[in-house]
Amino acid sequence: MTNPLRHIPYLVLCLVPLLLSGCLFGSGGGKEGILQPASSGQAIPYVVDLKLAEASRKPDSATTASTNAEKDGQPSGTRTNDPDGLLSELRDNSQLIWLQNDLPDSKVALERRVLEDVETAKKILQSNGYYDGTVSRRIDWNSKPVSITIRLRPRQQYVIGSTRLLYSGAQPVSGTPPTEEDIARHGKNFMLNAPNDLTSFGLPKGISAKADTVLTAVDQVLKTMHNEGYPFARAGESHYIIDRSTSTLDAEVTIETGPLLRMGFVTVKETDSGTSSVGTAYLNRLTTWTRGQYWNESLLTSYRTALQETGLFSAIVMKPELPDVTEKDSPAAISGSGPLSGQEQPQQEAAAPAGNEMKSSSPEKGSPSSEKAVSFSENIFHDRIVPVSLDVRDAPPRTISGGMQYSTDTGFGVRGSWEHRNLLGNGEQLRIAAPIAQTEQRLSATFRKPAFGGKNRTLVGEAELINEETDAYDQTAAYAAGGIERRFSGDWRNWWGSARLSVEGGRLDDNIQGKQSYLLLGLPLGLRRDTTDDLLNPTRGTRLTLAVTPYTGTYTGQLQTLRTRVDASGYWSPFSGNRLVLAGRMAAGSLIGESVSDIPASLRFYTGGGGSVRGYKYQSLGPKDREGDPVGGLSFNDISLEARFRVTEQFGIVPFIDGGMVYDQTLPEWGRDLAWGVGIGFRYYTLIGPIRLDIATPLQDRDDNKAFQIYLSIGQAF
Repeated sequence: MTNPLRHIPYLVLCLVPLLLSGCLFGSGGGKEGILQPASSGQAIPYVVDLKLAEASRKPDSATTASTNAEKDGQPSGTRTNDPDGLLSELRDNSQLIWLQNDLPDSKVALERRVLEDVETAKKILQSNGYYDGTVSRRIDWNSKPVSITIRLRPRQQYVIGSTRLLYSGAQPVSGTPPTEEDIARHGKNFMLNAPNDLTSFGLPKGISAKADTVLTAVDQVLKTMHNEGYPFARAGESHYIIDRSTSTLDAEVTIETGPLLRMGFVTVKETDSGTSSVGTAYLNRLTTWTRGQYWNESLLTSYRTALQETGLFSAIVMKPELPDVTEKDSPAAISGSGPLSGQEQPQQEAAAPAGNEMKSSSPEKGSPSSEKAVSFSENIFHDRIVPVSLDVRDAPPRTISGGMQYSTDTGFGVRGSWEHRNLLGNGEQLRIAAPIAQTEQRLSATFRKPAFGGKNRTLVGEAELINEETDAYDQTAAYAAGGIERRFSGDWRNWWGSARLSVEGGRLDDNIQGKQSYLLLGLPLGLRRDTTDDLLNPTRGTRLTLAVTPYTGTYTGQLQTLRTRVDASGYWSPFSGNRLVLAGRMAAGSLIGESVSDIPASLRFYTGGGGSVRGYKYQSLGPKDREGDPVGGLSFNDISLEARFRVTEQFGIVPFIDGGMVYDQTLPEWGRDLAWGVGIGFRYYTLIGPIRLDIATPLQDRDDNKAFQIYLSIGQAF
C-alpha cells in the first residue's frame, strides 16, 4: 500500500509560490510601501498629487500638537502657501512628472519612480532646513488612471545657531584697520582682524538653516580671501551640529588659508607651440594692479577682460607662479586660481539624535585627492611677491572681412577690410577698409597703438581718400588725423575720451558755391559712453557720443566754425529671452560761426535716407535750392523708435518710425516741421549679426519721394 505522507513535500513545494505571491503582492488596492506584481508589458497611466502639510517655524505648543497629530497619521492641514518653494522644487525634480509621457510598462517600474521621488523629497526638505521632516506615499492601484499621492510633512524648520570660523595656516592678527588710501595702494590682508564667525558673510544667528545659505556663506569667505591676499584659501574640515531640542544648526568651518601672496609682474609661460608673439612689456602695461599689492582675484578678472578685448588671444589662463617645491606638490598644481568650490554641505541626517555632531571632510571638488598638498602651515611662501603666470594661446592676428548693402536711393555697395592686431608685437592694430558704393568710394587706414604712455591710453592715426557724388555736392578729398584716446577706469570704465588734430583738403562742387577748393584744420574732441551688450545687435544698455570740433581754414575765404553733434540710443528688453527689444535713437547737431554758404558742403548737416529718416531720399530733408536739390543746413535733429520682435531664433520683424529735419539756423527747432517716415523691417539672425531688410514710406512730401524705399545691410539700423 502506498504511503500518502510521501506526497506532502511535493504539495508544500507547490503551495510555497502561491503563499509568497499573496504575502508579497497582495490583491491590489492602496497599500503603501507594498510592491506590486509586474504587468505583462502594458503601459500604466497615472496621475500625481503632490501635497504639503503645514510647516512650523517656531517651536511652541501648537507645533507639538501638530507634530503629534501627524505621528498619528493625521496631517496638520494642507498648506495654503509654500514660501520655501518645496513643492515647486519637487515638481522640477520629480521623475514621476518628468517621465509622465513615457509611461512605465510594469507596476514595479512605477513603484521605482515613486521611491525615487520620495528620496528626492527628503533631500529637498533637509536642504531647506527641515531636518525632522518626513515624506509619505500612497498608490491607489484600483483607480484609473493609477493615483499617486506624495505628501511632505516639513514640521519644524531649523535655524542657524552659533557659527565659528577657524583657520589652518595663517592666523588672525589684530591691528589698526587700513585706510582707504592704503587699501587703494596695497589692497587688503584678510587675516588682519579676520572674523571668527560667519555673521558678516550672510549667515547670522536665527536665519533659516538652508543648505544653500550655508554654502553661500562659506563660498563668500573664500571669495573674500581670494581678493585679500590668499589665492589658495579653501574649505577644510567642517562640523555641522544639529540640536533637536532647540531646532538649531551650529556650524564650525575650518579654512585652510594657504600663503599670503602679493602680486608681481606678468610672466608668459612657454607652451609646446612656442612663446606668445605678444610682448611681455605690453602685457605688463595692461595690468590692473600695482606691484606688491595683496593678491586680488577680482583684479585678475578685470585683467582677463582687458586681454580679451585686445582680440589677441583665444585662450587665457592665469595663476600665481610659485618657486619650485616640486611642480607636482605646489599649491598651484592643487588649487589653480580663482574661487574654489567643493565646500561640504551641512550633513542632512534627520534621524540623528539631538546634539549629535555631524563631521565632514572630503577632498576639494575638482582636486585629485591622491595628490599631496604642500603644508601651508609652514608658510614657505608667506608674504612673498610672486609673478602672475600667464598661459595664453595666440589668436590669428590677421582678419579679412567683407559686407554688402543696398538701398533704392543710393544703390548697391560693398565693403572690404583687412586688419592686423599685433603689427609690431605690442598689440598695435592696423586696419585698411574700402567701402565702395555707387555714390561714394573711400579708402581708409587706421593705426592704433594701445597702452601708449599708460594702460588706458591709445595712440590713434587715421588717413582717408574720399570720392563722393550726391544730389547735395560732389567731393574729392583727403583726410588725416592723429591723437590720443583714453578709456576711463573704475566707475567710469564705460566712458572714452579722445583728442585729435586733423587736416582735410580737396575740391567741392555744391549747389550754392559751385566748384571750390577747401582746406580745413580741426581739433576733434570726443566723449563716448557704451554699456550695450552687443555691437551689431544690442538688446540692453545705452550709447552716447558727443563730438565737438573747432575748425579753421579756407573755403570761399577764411573761415572759423565750431561743429557739434550728439548721438544717443537706448535698448530695453522687457521680457526674458530678448524676444522683444524696444530701441530708440536721438541725434542733433549745430554749426556756429559762419553762414551756410561759407561752410564747405561736406561739413554741413543732412538727414534723410538709411541711418536717419528712412522712407525719404538720401540727404533730401531740409533747405533746398531753386531746383529742389538739398543744400544742407547749420543744424538738425532726428529721432527713431523701433520694436524688435524676435519671432523665431532666426527670424524677426521690426516696425519702426523715424522723424527728422535740417534747419538753416544754428540751433535746431525741436519738434518743428519734422518729416516722418514709417515702415516694417525683417531680420535674419546669423552668427555674425542680423541681416536687415527695411521697407519704409514717407508720410510727408510724397510727391517728391518714391512710395517706398528699401534698405538691405548687415546689423541693426542703430
